[in-house]
Amino acid sequence: MSKSILLSICFVFAMSVWSCSSQITEEQVPVEVSESLQRQFPDVKIDKWDLIDEHIWISHFKFKGEETSVAMESNGKWIYTETEIDVLPEGVQHKFDMQFHGYEIDNQVRLIMGVDKGYELEVHFEIEKLVIFIRDDLSVIVKYPQADGSFSRFK
Repeated sequence: MSKSILLSICFVFAMSVWSCSSQITEEQVPVEVSESLQRQFPDVKIDKWDLIDEHIWISHFKFKGEETSVAMESNGKWIYTETEIDVLPEGVQHKFDMQFHGYEIDNQVRLIMGVDKGYELEVHFEIEKLVIFIRDDLSVIVKYPQADGSFSRFK
């Protein structure tokens, strides 16, 4: 058997093991997280769970027809709610167009995080990538990538 075929088989096997081990089941979610989520969003059906840094639980589900994600600490304390949107409100779009002329939006969500409410935009201009948060009052926060190229809400 050639090396490339053997490596391909090993890669496929490793990916299948990794994908199976990374699935979070409802039983793995702390009771405090499940109960807190059900109080905020009764009767939702969770499509998927993610775990970040071993203590931030993210649930993904549809709420009022919109893709929604909620992040909570292991003790059930709410961190943020994020809802995918297709169109920005007119004032937010105008603010973006005026301040970030030439940038293209790759992803946009409605984000409620603590007292901050607004719109988080993942954008790019040529090779530069930014995350922009435009609050409901139209003030702007720009997040630059970390050394590894990622953006973090948690650090």
